[in-house]
This record gives sequence, C-alpha cells and structure tokens, in this order.
Amino acid sequence: MTIGTSFLLIILASVVLAMALAVVSYRRTGTHVLHIWASGLVVHAIAYVLFALRGQINDGLSIVLANTLLAFMFILFALGVARFQQRPLAPLLLWGPMVVVPLLFTVLLPYSEARVVLGGVIFSAQAGLAVLLLWQQRQQTPGRGQYILMAGFFLVISVFSLRAVATLTGYVKMTSILDENPVQYLSFLTVIVCLMLLAMGLVLMVYERLETALLDSQALLQEQNQELAQYAIDLKRANQQLETLSITDGLTGLFNRRHFDHLLETQWAQAARQGGVFSVLMTDVDCFKKFNDHYGHQAGDACLVQVAQVLQNLTLRAGDVVARYGGEEFVLLLGGSAQPAAAGAVADALCQAVQALHIPHTKSPWGYVTISVGVASVMATPQGSVDQVLKLADDALYAAKAAGRNRVCTAASLKASPHALEIAH
Repeated sequence: MTIGTSFLLIILASVVLAMALAVVSYRRTGTHVLHIWASGLVVHAIAYVLFALRGQINDGLSIVLANTLLAFMFILFALGVARFQQRPLAPLLLWGPMVVVPLLFTVLLPYSEARVVLGGVIFSAQAGLAVLLLWQQRQQTPGRGQYILMAGFFLVISVFSLRAVATLTGYVKMTSILDENPVQYLSFLTVIVCLMLLAMGLVLMVYERLETALLDSQALLQEQNQELAQYAIDLKRANQQLETLSITDGLTGLFNRRHFDHLLETQWAQAARQGGVFSVLMTDVDCFKKFNDHYGHQAGDACLVQVAQVLQNLTLRAGDVVARYGGEEFVLLLGGSAQPAAAGAVADALCQAVQALHIPHTKSPWGYVTISVGVASVMATPQGSVDQVLKLADDALYAAKAAGRNRVCTAASLKASPHALEIAH
C-alpha cells in the first residue's frame, strides 16, 4: 500500500464517518456534539486532500493550511467533548493553536523535520487536552464509550510522538509527508484506526448518556407513579375519613342524625315496596341533665359513650341502625321487618343492659343510669312517611318518661296511622 493509497483511505474514512455521525444525529435531541465532530471529520478530510496534493499546489496550502486545518479538527474534537460535558473551556487554551500553527509553520516552511517535531508536540497536546477533559469527568459520564474515546486519543498522541521521536533521533529522514518509510506507513495506518475508535467511542458515549437519562426518567416516572398511587390511596382514605366524619357522631362513633334520616328514608322506601313492618326505637338517658350537673360534662360524655356501646352491641342484625339523635337521645331502626313483639324485646334488653352497667347516678331514683325507650312498629306503605313512625316512637318515649322512666312504652300500629297510638307498659 502506497502513501497515496493511505491518504485516499483516510479521506474516504473521514467523509464516511462524518456522514454517519450527521445521519445519526439528525433531528435528535441530545446529539448536538455529533454535529461538531462530524464537522471535525470533514475538516480532517480536507486537510488530507491538501496533504495529498503536496508538490502539486502551493506549499502554503499543502503545508500551512493543511496543518492549520488539522489543528482546527482537534479544536472541534475538544469543543465537542466540552459541550458534551456542559463545561466551558478557556478560549486561549482552545483556540490558541489556530494562531500558533499557521504562524510557526509559515516560519518553518523550509524546515520539514522541524515542522514534523512541532506538529507532533502541538497535535499531541491538543489530543491530550481531550483526554484530560474526558478523564476529569469520567465519574460523571456513564458507560464505557468514554474509554474507547480516550484510547483513540492516546493512539493519536502515540502516532505524533512516534513521528517526532523518529525525526529527532534521525531514525527516518522526513523531507516530505509523501516520503515512503515504515514510520509513515505505520502513522497513516494508525490514523485510520484512530478515526474508527474516535467515531465509535463518541457515538457510544452519547447514546450511553441518552440511555442512562432514559432509565433515570423511567425510574423517576415509576417513582412519581408510585407517589401518585400512594397519594390516591391517601386521598381515598382521607375521603373515607371525611365521609365517616360527616355521617358519624364525634363523641359516640354512632351515626349522626343527618345520616340516620337518610337511611330511614331509604329503608322506608324499601319496606314500602316489600310491604314489611317498620320498627323504630327512640331512647333517652333518664335524668341526664342532673347527672351532668352533678358529675360534670366529662363524666356525662363518658356515660353517653357507654350507653352508645350497649345500644350498638345489641343491634347487630343486618339492617339494624343505631344513631345519636341529639344530646342524650338515641334512635334505633330495626331491619329485617322486625315485628312489634321483637322490637319490644330489643327495647327491654336495652333497658336491662344499660342498668346492668351500674353507672352511679345519685340523682336518679334507682341510683344508677337508666334509659327510657319508646317503640313504634308500623306497616310501611307508599302513602305513609317516616315522619309518622318517628312521631309514634317519640310519643311512646315521652309516655315512658311520664310513666316513671326506666321502662319501655310501645306505640302499636300496623296501618302507619299517627292516630292509632296505644301505650303499653
């Protein structure tokens, strides 16, 4: 292989690699550095065209301009690395060779060996700058592409160092870049290898960073999705808590009056469609104001909580609903078409269970906290209303209180008629 053939291969490799980098980076985010290096490879190809025309064109072009273009190529390579790393470079450090090379190569135009040594020093320093930039950011740069790139630049340094040392020691006589000797053959063969290493290393380094960024984005997206899912769970839980707070009594944990009224309407409509019996129990803590005045409001609250627990424990059937209706008054809705006898039995059990708590009440005739219960069981019909059954239960409760408290009174009516009130002791 002749020197001319080597130049042709170098020019061809530079152009092909430049086109490949341009195609790979075309309209792709995060690959702008490839544009810079593609430009550098085009400059490299032009420099070797001028080298190949040595003796056929003016030496100012084939020597001064060609070497200046070679220096410019290394500037573009270093600039590409700096842009990839998003770091600034001192203008003098980066662009200094664009002044030094044309000036010194013009002065040394008659001295070919001096130019070889000078080029070896300057171009090795430029390649060394790129290696230094890569090495300083090796921990922050993901992947192995950067090491392939470093290997390519080290090979460049080795080539120019070999040429300079071989010239200084007199191993070869460098009269022209077209001279054919082992150092020249090895140099230009190595240049082709360097081009491939540099291009592959850069592309790999760029895409490793893009891949890492993609993985980081996916991890961040997954983390955000998990946070959103957790937020949705927390929001659902908070909504459930708000819903619970909106329908329950804060002291006793029973349903509040507003929610009970809603359930009452719903179950009345259902019972009316099915023709079932509708039973409501109204209960009130006897002499509760005296209890509060004597024992204090904290003791009064504790008393209501214990009574509420008894009411809740004794109404565990499906459809049973117990609520705090206001103050010391509670209301129970018995589901499952509870017959009057069954409703009365539940009321008796409630009275006995509350009295069995033995909550001291010195202001009560019985010495303990007791309750009175009014029971209303009616046949639900579309023409009737919940207000009727509540009125019956409330009237029965007041009848129980009027009869001496600590007892059950029943308003018996199977026709949902507010006038059919029969008090039983």
